[in-house]
Amino acid sequence: MLLSGSCTPYLQGIMSSSVRILVLEDSEADALLAVHEIEKTGLAFEWRRVETEESFRSALASFRPTLVLADYTLPHYDGRSALLLARSIQPELPFLFVTGTLGEELAIDLLKQGATDYVLKSRLGRLGPAVQRALREQNELQQRRKAEQAHLDALERYRQVVENTTEIVYSVDAKGFFTYSNRAGLKLSGYSMGELWRLQSLDLVMPEHRNRVRTHYMRQYLSKQPTSLIEFPFRTKHHTARWLAASAALVMENGEYRGFHVIARDITEQKAIQEEILRTNEQLRALAARLESVREDEQTRIAREIHDELGQALTGLKMDLVWMEKKLREFPSDAGYVLREKLTAMESLIDETVQAVRRISAELRPSVLDDLGLVAAIEWQLEQFAERTAIKYSLDAGEMEIDRPHATAVFRIFQEALTNIARHSSATRVWVKAKREDETFLLEVKDNGRGITEEEIGKYTSIGLLGMKERALMVGGSVDIRGKAGKGTTVTVRVPLEGKDSHV
Repeated sequence: MLLSGSCTPYLQGIMSSSVRILVLEDSEADALLAVHEIEKTGLAFEWRRVETEESFRSALASFRPTLVLADYTLPHYDGRSALLLARSIQPELPFLFVTGTLGEELAIDLLKQGATDYVLKSRLGRLGPAVQRALREQNELQQRRKAEQAHLDALERYRQVVENTTEIVYSVDAKGFFTYSNRAGLKLSGYSMGELWRLQSLDLVMPEHRNRVRTHYMRQYLSKQPTSLIEFPFRTKHHTARWLAASAALVMENGEYRGFHVIARDITEQKAIQEEILRTNEQLRALAARLESVREDEQTRIAREIHDELGQALTGLKMDLVWMEKKLREFPSDAGYVLREKLTAMESLIDETVQAVRRISAELRPSVLDDLGLVAAIEWQLEQFAERTAIKYSLDAGEMEIDRPHATAVFRIFQEALTNIARHSSATRVWVKAKREDETFLLEVKDNGRGITEEEIGKYTSIGLLGMKERALMVGGSVDIRGKAGKGTTVTVRVPLEGKDSHV
């Protein structure tokens, strides 16, 4: 039979699906009275009455009840057996006893065995609310079960992702002991999970890196930084070293530190490639430094030969011309006058050639750099620069000792900086500062031009800027280049005053 009527709000969800009530009762009148009490709640439901074990068992399978009402005492069956049978088939099926008499001890025993509630036939007014409560609790239980199952399903999906990822995933507790590792971590380390449980994570870090790793994670814990990245080598079970790039996340529960979750990548191959690149770069830099040293020595030799030998030859030639001019003055003829004019022109040409020799010699290797030192060479170069470009300059520098290789590197960087100002800056003034900072020589070249851009600084085709930086690196120094639009460019050079390891 199907009954309907108004329904309280909390039963609306239950009414969206059919409610089926199975009544185990040998008295049809008692069953109708019970059904009538439930009708008063406004619950829509179907119901079926049975009175034997066989019919009860059959109804559980075919009718699939939502709730069972059962008398405890029946002529051919008993309520306890029915309860145990229902529980074995549908463990969460609400089961209410509606009976004439039921002692307190028996009632408690039945509740322990899984009965939902009991109502005496003499107090059927309680049946409607008891059914409502039983259905509501069942609905809440089902929703909770669904939520729990959804959570378990999500956890299982997460576990499958973690277990099958190529990334290394592991967890440690507050004392640093391993609590979990995925397959990738176990495979790389060579340990089983049972072996890892007995180890602290720092046990697998190579000894020379343990303090650094410990300090890193301690700082993360103290600062409560959610995640942090660190690279370190760890030792496998077979005593081989592998490099990890590890990102660790703090685990906090109720405000208390519980450990770390870590996701890591094996970067051993990348590290090997990086080290090989570094070695290659160092070799190339050493080769470039050696070539630069050879080139500077060769330029110095050529400059001296040009200055000394060619200069001496030109000076001797000029002296011969002066002697010839004096001799020709003894013959005041037209021919002698023409010859004297020619000799005067040759003297002027020789003077110009001498100046060219001196200029070329200075460009190859300014003698002032070797004779008077770096600061004097900077001042001389500024004077030459101002004559060629009409750009004004200011120099703030004091005398200081700096060895030849370092002085050469700084001077060549300085020359390149002035060349860039002349070509690209549109500046009208240059400020140069040279001073000692502790054990470092500092040179600062600043102009009031357009200002170099970050794009220009980072351009791989900027050979001049790259050359400046490489020259500084060769002597253990550095070059910093900064520009501000409309406010000029500043080049800062720092090199050690003592260059024992210099290649230049």
